[in-house]
Amino acid sequence: MASVKVTLTQIVDSSFPGVGAFEFADATGKTIVVHEKLPVAGVNKAEIGVEADLRCTTVTAMQTNILIDISRPDAMEDDQGQIHFWVNADLVNE
Repeated sequence: MASVKVTLTQIVDSSFPGVGAFEFADATGKTIVVHEKLPVAGVNKAEIGVEADLRCTTVTAMQTNILIDISRPDAMEDDQGQIHFWVNADLVNE
């Protein structure tokens, strides 16, 4: 399963299990924000600035960029309702 590297930038809900705002940059440099439960991102201790991985699916690759789908397998979307993003290949672990 692929994953995209993200950074925890805010605790959105501190009640169990906790929800954080995770950010990553798309291939154009735009900041993408995803709200997700901390355990889904593998975050055990909610510390702002901690790096994490959100699972995703690789759709296709072109040169140094990869098109990812964050809706599979964990039904995520960004704060604008988008699920597909072109990202730099170094952000994706396969």
